[in-house]
Amino acid sequence: MTKSKGFVKIQWQDGVVTENGVNGAQINDMLSVALERLQVLNKQYPCRENSITITKLEEAMM
Repeated sequence: MTKSKGFVKIQWQDGVVTENGVNGAQINDMLSVALERLQVLNKQYPCRENSITITKLEEAMM
């Protein structure tokens, strides 16, 4: 991931890791980043929507 001009550019994994090695982000990597960000925001600005989204992200990562 590289940050540029206020947005994030993601290079997704291309192909199977066992064949191509790690060459990009996995879905779980992005879920982890989103979860961490929401947890920070929810501490600063707690709301029901953030709490529900945090729970759903945690469930998705199981």
